[in-house]
Amino acid sequence: MQVFAVPRVLCVGDWHVGYSVKNEFIRILPELRRSGFTHIAFELLHADMQQQLDHYQNLKSGKNRAERKALLKHFCEIWGNYEDSSERPLLKAMAEKFVSMIDTMTLLSLKVVGIEPPVPRMFAVNNQNPDPEWPERFTAWRDTSWTESIEKVLLQEDTRVVLFSGNGHFGYNIPAWPVNSDALKFNEKLQALGYECAVLGYAGGDFPLQMVKESVAEYGCPEGDDQRLTELAMAAGLEDMRFSLCLTGLESRDSDWIVHLPREAEL
Repeated sequence: MQVFAVPRVLCVGDWHVGYSVKNEFIRILPELRRSGFTHIAFELLHADMQQQLDHYQNLKSGKNRAERKALLKHFCEIWGNYEDSSERPLLKAMAEKFVSMIDTMTLLSLKVVGIEPPVPRMFAVNNQNPDPEWPERFTAWRDTSWTESIEKVLLQEDTRVVLFSGNGHFGYNIPAWPVNSDALKFNEKLQALGYECAVLGYAGGDFPLQMVKESVAEYGCPEGDDQRLTELAMAAGLEDMRFSLCLTGLESRDSDWIVHLPREAEL
């Protein structure tokens, strides 16, 4: 069921660790297609992979084994350390989920768009760089690459984009954290360029509550709406229910709408 006017850009926030949001995203892809969305901009896929992605989506299922293997390898290597045998099974399973998402988009004639700058093993490199100014420069570099890739699509007629990425990239009037970082979220930056955006967030499901609580305690980062709603639903005995909340009346919020998914075991 459509709960808001269809924008040019719909930002869908994932919490990376887990499968609930990814499975839900696969489930709603047909509805997004019917609502007029034409492209899926995908965090983790590099902009310079576009020719490879186009080729993969143009091949018939069963004829793309080598290309599918290359995509699986990309997803395995970009997020974690595939050389670490203890991480490998989780990375392989997550890579399979990402590629199955792309396969569903292909069946629905939704064009996949790579948006990342060309950084090998992007997140591992970012986390290990000793330069204290690197994260801020890296974020600016990513934002530029994301914007250029998405604008290239939006400049075409009759196009609408779904941006699927980590939910930390989205929000409205969120206090900057760390304090000296850029306070604007990516959807706000797109809106400043004149593009109508809406943000869809999630809670419940396999939201990594324990991991997030530990991060909040260790680093002092603020709690998100996903954590708050997950905890409130559990306290009220509603953790097994699917429901949605409109947050547009809140000046500071992570999303316009947030969907609570039935609670599942955390990874």
